[in-house]
Amino acid sequence: VAEVSKTTAASLMLMASSPSRIAGVTVSPPRGGVAQAQWTASPEQGVQSYEVTYGPPDEPTRRRLTVSEPGVALPGAQAGWIVRVRAVNERGLHGWDWARAEIK
Repeated sequence: VAEVSKTTAASLMLMASSPSRIAGVTVSPPRGGVAQAQWTASPEQGVQSYEVTYGPPDEPTRRRLTVSEPGVALPGAQAGWIVRVRAVNERGLHGWDWARAEIK
């Protein structure tokens, strides 16, 4: 019981120290093979970057980008692909949940 309690407390502390889930992810339809993704900036202090992955539904991590602003161009994006975004803070902790949007 003591070990389970320690693990639970450590997990809660990690999640509380990590950036929250990103909100407002939108993706424009691809033009010339490039889609534009935008999202609401993370409200926490110390967010240093955003990790973005995109790809087909069966492989949403096919392409990966790291950006410092709440928006990015997605070269090679196609309709039906999934875009996922999470924040990364200055300590290297990333949000524990991905925000998702589908490219229309």
